[in-house]
Amino acid sequence: MKKLIITTILASLIVIPTIAHQSNAEKIDSLVAILPQLHGEAKLDALLTLSHLNINMTNEKDYVKMYLEEARRQKNIEAEGLALSTLTSIYYMQFDSDSVFIFGEEAISFNRKHKIYDDLFTAFYNIIRRYQKQGQMLTALRQAENAYDEAKELQDNISMAHMLSVMGNIFYDMEQYEEAVRHWTESIQLFEYDVPQHLPIIFGTYNFLAYMGRYMNQHQETLRYADSMQITIDRIYKSNPDYNIETHRFRTEYHRAIAYAELRQPEPALEAILLAEKIYQPQWKEVISFSAVQIDAMYGAYYFAAGDYNSALSHYDRLLKYYETERIETGIYFTKKYIARNYAAMGDYKNANEIANQILQRKEELNKERFYAQINELRTIYELDKAELEAERNKAKIHQQRLVNTGLIGACVAVIIIATLIVRHQRKIARKNIALYKQIKEQDRLNEKLQIAVSQPKDNNNLNENSEKYHLQELVSKMRELLIRDNFFANPKIEAHDIAIKLSTNRTQLYEALKTVTGKGLQEYIKDMKINEAKRILETADEPIKNIVDICGFNTLRTFYRQFTECYNISPAEYRKINRRVVGD
Repeated sequence: MKKLIITTILASLIVIPTIAHQSNAEKIDSLVAILPQLHGEAKLDALLTLSHLNINMTNEKDYVKMYLEEARRQKNIEAEGLALSTLTSIYYMQFDSDSVFIFGEEAISFNRKHKIYDDLFTAFYNIIRRYQKQGQMLTALRQAENAYDEAKELQDNISMAHMLSVMGNIFYDMEQYEEAVRHWTESIQLFEYDVPQHLPIIFGTYNFLAYMGRYMNQHQETLRYADSMQITIDRIYKSNPDYNIETHRFRTEYHRAIAYAELRQPEPALEAILLAEKIYQPQWKEVISFSAVQIDAMYGAYYFAAGDYNSALSHYDRLLKYYETERIETGIYFTKKYIARNYAAMGDYKNANEIANQILQRKEELNKERFYAQINELRTIYELDKAELEAERNKAKIHQQRLVNTGLIGACVAVIIIATLIVRHQRKIARKNIALYKQIKEQDRLNEKLQIAVSQPKDNNNLNENSEKYHLQELVSKMRELLIRDNFFANPKIEAHDIAIKLSTNRTQLYEALKTVTGKGLQEYIKDMKINEAKRILETADEPIKNIVDICGFNTLRTFYRQFTECYNISPAEYRKINRRVVGD
């Protein structure tokens, strides 16, 4: 997918060479200015470039949607697949879970159908990560396994590697470290080391595996992964001498230094530290940064292994201060663990026990947070209700003889009060909904009068057949008749271009007429027609609501409920219920 993006951006710069040396803002202004004159591939390239120039900005999503609309108009399958997948990525970054799932499922279905596999697995990735971020680990894992099976069936090693890496991350979040290590190990074996785009993931996975060796007290494994990183670095440097490998070399020596120190081998640990300092010197001494404190971590481990506990403690204190400032929980946990161990080695058991208790308390808090994040709301309510009921039962047993009558009376009173409150609340809601219903019907009556006025412009003394406003109203009336005919407005693929052709006009004239006569855009006007038709069916037929969604052209049941409620402040089901009551009366 990245290759396609780069290709199209370069193509747009060739088509529009005058903007090649401008700033981003100037390029955006230039492309927007010439966009109406572009057609075909050039227009697609320009829209894609605009989305790229607005990356991580509000307008990025708008330009990708325009790109999607243009791709569909041109029936460009690859561009449409890219647009759907890109929208899924954008919504993922914006934490818009509903849109991630809506566009993600559409992207998966479309790209699978048209065998566009890069964009297919990009959509898979975003959906899986969104489930993971929401704490739905089992769902995320099931999705990842399905995606892996599909990639395996296609013999797509790179997508298999990505899904294995994702599964490793999920198992890591679930604290199933051995499974995480197994999946990461399988992942790095499938990547192509001569592809520059894969290198950050490869080195990142090696780095994760080396850390896991420390977490699981398997320091020989950490050394093995550090050696694998070094071999990979040497191989990459020979074939790609311009690739920046210094950061990866630094991390390799970091893992070696810590592992040797934990194995009580201070000499090779110090050798690794000196190599790391040579790579990073001398800035770390003046500027607090992650790499700087990693050197502190190395020295802390080295001095502890060498028995110089005071020096080790000074480095660990600096390391802890950084992690606490940055709120890095894993770093805080391990650094406090090392500090407690250091105090114990110094014979200061009071401080060692105090810090150990802090670690245990924080670990317990984090475990509770993780547990409650993974259970659903219904389960939580059930467990809380069960606990409260159990507490009440225990209390009742203690005071059973003395409080039994009082308890029964109190329970009866409570039931009566609650029932009264519920009835009053329901009546209040019913009155409110009836008032809303009457307000909606009155608005319908006014809209009907307005529509009659719009559809009979000749009766208006201020208009004549030669006036511009007369023609605009005529155009809107014809468009309304066209949309109503055979429920054309319910067609999810309806476009302004198609409507304009059927009315023998153009989109500009159509938009101008709508804005002048109704004050609305085309999509808003069509949405209102859908909602009005849905309201009519709710009033006149017993059609199930899920069928009304399809009849009126809504994307999903969720979309229908949201738009209807936003419009009328009442749900479709409640509206139908009140209509039946009012009509029945």
